[in-house]
Amino acid sequence: MKKIFNKIKKMIRFIGVLFYLLYYRIKNIGTKKGIAQVVESFKSGGLEQVAANIYKAFKDNGDISTVICISNTTGPMFEQIYTPKDIRIVYYDVIEMIKFCAKNNIGTLIFHFTTFHMILFRFLGFKNYYIIHNTYIWYTNEEWKKLKIKLKFSNGIIAVSEWCKDYFIKKTGYKNVKLILNGIDFNNLDNGNQTSITRKSLKIKDNELICLTVGGYTPGKHQMEIIGIAEEVIKYNKNIKFITAGPILDEKLYKKFVNEVNRSSAKNNIIILNYIPQEEIGDFISKNCDIYLQPSIHEAGVPLTVMEALLKSKPVIMTDFMLKETFPIVDRIIGVIPPYDNILKVTTSDAYNMSLKKKDISTQQFANNILEVAKNLDKYKQQAIEILKFGIDYKNIDRNEYQFLSTDRMAQEYIEFIKL
Repeated sequence: MKKIFNKIKKMIRFIGVLFYLLYYRIKNIGTKKGIAQVVESFKSGGLEQVAANIYKAFKDNGDISTVICISNTTGPMFEQIYTPKDIRIVYYDVIEMIKFCAKNNIGTLIFHFTTFHMILFRFLGFKNYYIIHNTYIWYTNEEWKKLKIKLKFSNGIIAVSEWCKDYFIKKTGYKNVKLILNGIDFNNLDNGNQTSITRKSLKIKDNELICLTVGGYTPGKHQMEIIGIAEEVIKYNKNIKFITAGPILDEKLYKKFVNEVNRSSAKNNIIILNYIPQEEIGDFISKNCDIYLQPSIHEAGVPLTVMEALLKSKPVIMTDFMLKETFPIVDRIIGVIPPYDNILKVTTSDAYNMSLKKKDISTQQFANNILEVAKNLDKYKQQAIEILKFGIDYKNIDRNEYQFLSTDRMAQEYIEFIKL
């Protein structure tokens, strides 16, 4: 009897919210509708940062722009929202989500990985867009089938890199996928907060070089391989340190990583840090990076931190996720082949097993490239010296070459593609 009562109660709530939506739609006839970023969580990470950047892009354009968080997993990313009224935690309550959209005159939803009631919102007259942020190797065949059905109710599909786009097209057969490369806020990167983490605080000597990796501790980021790379590098150069930093998103994997570092012959050359606030990331990279390293198993294609390192004139050594197809300029990026032949054949189990390995077929290539770049690091350091010497004028010349990495370019592309 209780179950029947609850179903009736839910039905009454749903009918009620439909009238609520209708009331506000009539009330707002003739006014421009707004947009909402729909995310599963809003704590930290690349996906959340992209959602925040798109939110700000439309907000700065004078549009109604909001963020809807499906779960109650939130954190530092909240600080990037201009006003508390612009974000709503619905905690898996579709009724609350509809009410929020109605009251705020939201007509367009951008779904970041999540597809929470996407079909329903399309039937309610919303425009839906879906962003592909990664290679979803953890999806089962059944989940791919469900996603393909749901995306039939989208107005557009966007990929954040050529790597993601290529993977998605091959997996789904959908060919009408728009590419919009992620972007970096140049101003925040240059004028953000100073970090308290320095070479001195980390007890790194002046004659030692730093290989930096920033990213959440997850199987995909493959921090475990940093141990194997470091073990190979110190055989020839003991003056190279490795820093890994990021939010702990997989507690079990993180603990295993820490234990493996403590048992490694390279333990004195590996420094483990946690989350670095986005406002400090520019200064953190400037002070704690000579070579940027990203040995990921699977990715969004090009992580935001790689872009930030490039803009700080750092050489980058990373897994090659169609870098030449994605970047117009690759003079400071060295790609290393992934530890597999075909990403389409990699399963969740495969990826997790790879993530536990310190060494694979790519490890020696990473080590060799680090040693080679270390020998020729002066040319990269000279660029940094020139930037300091000539100031803004030189920086603008350098930045013009990398304008394709800016949030300004990214914002313009989203605004032009998604018509409110």
